[in-house]
Formats: sequence, structure tokens, C-alpha cells
Amino acid sequence: MSARCLSVSSQLAKMSKRKELLQRKKVQHINSGITEERKRDILISTDLSKTIKKGSYHDVVSYGSQLMSLKSLKMLKKDERRILARQSQLEGRIPVLGSISSRDHHNKKYQNKVVWDVVCTYGQLLMREKEPPNRSRIEIRIEIDLPIGLTKVEKRKLEEEADLSKLDVDKIEQMIENMSSILVEERFKVFKIDRSSRKKWFIEAGPTEEFTEMYTNQIYKLGYGDK
Repeated sequence: MSARCLSVSSQLAKMSKRKELLQRKKVQHINSGITEERKRDILISTDLSKTIKKGSYHDVVSYGSQLMSLKSLKMLKKDERRILARQSQLEGRIPVLGSISSRDHHNKKYQNKVVWDVVCTYGQLLMREKEPPNRSRIEIRIEIDLPIGLTKVEKRKLEEEADLSKLDVDKIEQMIENMSSILVEERFKVFKIDRSSRKKWFIEAGPTEEFTEMYTNQIYKLGYGDK
């Protein structure tokens, strides 16, 4: 192959890569402003279009009142099984839907994510017309700060010998206050903070009537970081 052909091929490859990157950014920008439900519908519609264009009509099925590909049907069934499994865990007791270590007292970003996971679980159940629990708990594991670079054995030994009474309780209380305030902002009611155990504390909370109505009517943005 001549040097000129190699140069042309190189330029075409760069243009193709640049076009792919621009398309990816466009998709990311579009996805950032839509709900998880809408994203799923777009994926189903796109996959159906690709399946029909390929002429794979035997892979097109009807589910309820919607046409979709077999691939999308499997994805949808898997999602429904996950939601139902999560719901079955919630029945008959106050479930623990989030867990965080007291070592993360400095990490507000992760604290926010733990709370948002709880909020999204409730939202997904309501938008699927499933009955969520009246209240749930976020677990705060009371753990000492450990030096970096320890083996699992060394970590376990230090944790077993730790004097939890020497922990900086103020930092843990600040973490609980931050997470509780986010719950309230998201229209949850914090019922109590359970400090009865030396190893685990709990934030017990549940959705307000306003939250339930907003998600049931599907007019509330669902997704961590949409705010």
C-alpha cells in the first residue's frame, strides 16, 4: 500500500473516531435529562428498530401492548424480577435499604449516593405500581479508621481489639445529620435515629404522602445527580 493510501486511511480512521466520540457525547447529554423509565423505553425502541432493519422478524415479540425484540424482553423480565425480589424482601419487617461505614464521615458524595439509592428504590416501586414499605432504615456501621496498606488479617485484628468508645462521635452525628437532611429534602420523614447498638446505628425513615403522589403520577425526575 502506498504512503498516500496509508495517509488517507489514517485520516478516515480519525474522522470516524471523532464522529463516534461526538455521537457518544450527544447520547450522554440527552440521557442526562431523562428518567430511568424513559431511558428504558428508548433502548427498547432503538433495539426494535435495529432488529427490524436486520430483517430478524422472528426476534420481534409482543409484550402486553408493546412490540419489542427478544433481547429487550429478556432485559425487561430481568428488571421486573429484580424489582419483585427487592419488594419481597421489604414485606413484613422494616428493611435496611442502605448501608454505610462511619469511616465515610468525610465523604459527603457517597453519603448522598446511599440516600439516593433508597429514594430511587421507593420511586421505582411506586412507578411500577408496587406497594413500598411505609418505612425503611439506613445502616451506619460503627467502625474505626484504619491505616492504609493493611492486610485482611491485620484489619480484622485491629477491628476486634478496637475500643469503640474512643470514636469521634461528633463526626458520625454530622454524617447522620447530613443524610437525614437529604431525606427530608426528598420529601421523606425521618422517624428516629436508633443508637441502641454499639456496632450499628440506623436512620429510620419513610416517604411522605407528597412523595408518594409525585412518583405515582410519574412527574418527578428519578436519578442520582439530576438535581
